[in-house]
Formats: sequence, structure tokens, C-alpha cells
Amino acid sequence: MPDNCDTTIFKKTNGPYIRSMKGERFFDFSSSKNIIGFTDKIVTRSLKNNTTSLLNLNQKTIYHNRFLKIFNPKMLSNHSICLFSSLKELIYYFSYYYNGMDTKGQRDSILLDSLGIKRSDSIQLHDMAELFLNDSVQNISPNVINISNNYFLPFIDLNSINTKNEIIILPSLMSGYIDNVYVLISNELLKKCKGIRLFNQIPGYLIAHSLDFYHRIKGFSDISYPEISNDKLLQKSRLISFSNLDNKNIEKIYKTLFDHTIIINKSPPYYSYLPGILDENQKKKLLEQINDLF
Repeated sequence: MPDNCDTTIFKKTNGPYIRSMKGERFFDFSSSKNIIGFTDKIVTRSLKNNTTSLLNLNQKTIYHNRFLKIFNPKMLSNHSICLFSSLKELIYYFSYYYNGMDTKGQRDSILLDSLGIKRSDSIQLHDMAELFLNDSVQNISPNVINISNNYFLPFIDLNSINTKNEIIILPSLMSGYIDNVYVLISNELLKKCKGIRLFNQIPGYLIAHSLDFYHRIKGFSDISYPEISNDKLLQKSRLISFSNLDNKNIEKIYKTLFDHTIIINKSPPYYSYLPGILDENQKKKLLEQINDLF
């Protein structure tokens, strides 16, 4: 559910849509989790089934073992899986621990500013979604703690993750529709950190729910998407963002699309996503509509 739709109140419906309380239907591109559609039933059914079937919620379960199997063993040879309740909590935690945080990403820089994070040379946040959007590669910063922020990537590709980073934020899709954030933290760094929820401390129903969602969306990264042909928006695969991050420009584009029943994300770091469940004709017509507006 987008949190940036001004005063309009929305509710989720089946497919890639949300509805206003007046009954207006909008395409919701504001979250990567719209890949298989936005509906409360998918979330509540999965959580309810997994919660009621896992009695030992705070003990290691068979689902923990299954979750580990989706990772290449080399990824976990020097890192451990941990969990934060949200991306904001993770950023606040490490910025407090290292007295700030820095980034070279334009969009992540605006995100840190919006959270009131001061800059620190000790820890570097790398926006992998922005690098993906610009066809760039990550350069590991020497003599600092490197965070690979994969949270906003439009797909799950664990094999492409650079394990030279001390901290690896996994894509939001790993958590299903929940705001929890899975993170890989180097074992050496983890020894110095306190109060982080370790893998064996993650309730089994959350692990089972993540696995359920992970298997639902496997293969969606191979889908082709028509390209937006205007200079107002950047696009790669299903990932979309503004080409100009000036606030007035963002508000203008957001309102134009909103008036044509399309909702995109106007909050930092400004990433929006095409749903994966649309057929090719729907995708083509939708992007033609977007292109005609500018």
C-alpha cells in the first residue's frame, strides 16, 4: 500500500490494482512487491497457515533449513543471515553504531537526508538499484564498511550479489509482503554488533512465509517488459524512477500519472515497479499510455 497518495484513502484489491474509497481503480506501481499482485488475502492466508502450523515459533524449524538451501554455500561461508524489522531500522542501527553513514548514490543520498542521517566516512551505502538502472557496477570502497543495498532491486538474483561487502541487504522481495529485511552480515563484523536478531532467532512462520513468496515469484526476473520511450522516467526491466529528482518535477509527473489512475512512488529513493502479472498486451498498452502523457 503506497504511503504517498496525499489524502486519498486506498484499499488493496486483486491483481496489480488498488481502489480508492470512492471505487476508483488505480494501477499500483509503488512497491516491488506488486510483482504477483497486491491483495491482503495472499499475505493473511500465508501467515495464518504458517503461524498455526508452526507451534515452536522461536525455535529452528525445517523451514530454516530449506531457507538456507536457496543460498550458494559460499555466500554463507563468511556471512550470517540476520533480520531487521525494516530498512529504516537497519539504517538507523548502523548509522548510530558508526556515527553516521555515507553513500555515492544520488537516490540513497536523498533517502539518508530524509531520515536525518549525517555523513560518516566509516561506512558506505551502495545503491544497487541505481547501479542496475544506470548499467553501472559497484566499486568496493577501501578501508570502510561497505553495505550492498539490494533492497530496491526488482528481482531476486542471489548469485549476482558481491560477497566482498561486509553487509548485504537482500531484496525486499525476500520478505514477501512484510517490511522485514533479511541481511547478510560478515561474521567478523557481527562479533562487534549487539542486539541483532540472528537467523536461529527468526520465528519459523516468517521463514516459511518468505519461502512461500520466494517460490511464487521464481522466474519473474526472466520476463521481458516494453520500454518507456520518454525522457521523464528511467526504466530497466520492471524498475522505474524519475530521471530528474527535483521535487517540483517529481510532483508534476506524479500528479499527471495519478490523474490517469497510475500510482508511482514519490518518496525517497523514488523507485517504482511494473507488475509481473500483466500479460504482454496489457504491458504494451500501459506503457503506451504513460508515453502519451509526456
